[in-house]
Amino acid sequence: MLYVWRLHLFATFGRGIGADPEHADQAVGFVDISGFSHMSKRLDPEVLAQVIELFEYEVVDVVSAHGGRVVKFIGDEAFFVLDNLVDAVDSALEITERLAVADPAVALHGAVALGPTVTIAGDVFGNTVNLAKRLTDVARKGKVIMPKDQAELLADRDDFEIHRVGRSFELKGVGRTSAVSVTRAAAPG
Repeated sequence: MLYVWRLHLFATFGRGIGADPEHADQAVGFVDISGFSHMSKRLDPEVLAQVIELFEYEVVDVVSAHGGRVVKFIGDEAFFVLDNLVDAVDSALEITERLAVADPAVALHGAVALGPTVTIAGDVFGNTVNLAKRLTDVARKGKVIMPKDQAELLADRDDFEIHRVGRSFELKGVGRTSAVSVTRAAAPG
């Protein structure tokens, strides 16, 4: 029930939002189910529906708990925004971790980026959205990546580890981009 209530709340809230061209920077995130086409061929339709419902529930639960908003679900992918990069990274990692231990386990990949956005009628647009979406498209299974030049914003965080991605990517509509992978820091001891 809580899940349905949150979806209705987000939909209502989103319709009431008008254009906000002077919006400050927002953190934009995407998480996508890895290998969904293959999964949909091998899973029973009832199990596949449960996977999708669990994915949507976890995304709404985690993003709203971090004070963010799910903009929309696009097939097997979720698009969300938060006010800061730390919460966006934490949300993407938490969603990925929760689904990795689900039954059946579901691997995700995703990306986050920080920058200016434009919100119109609840949807979010701009180069930051394009950057996060294109990075998601090149992220490997189980990975959350972000632009390398934004990694310094996490430098003082001891709960995240930054890992260099071996190559840069030519992202459609964005250009050559270097990325880093973000994981949880290993617990001491």
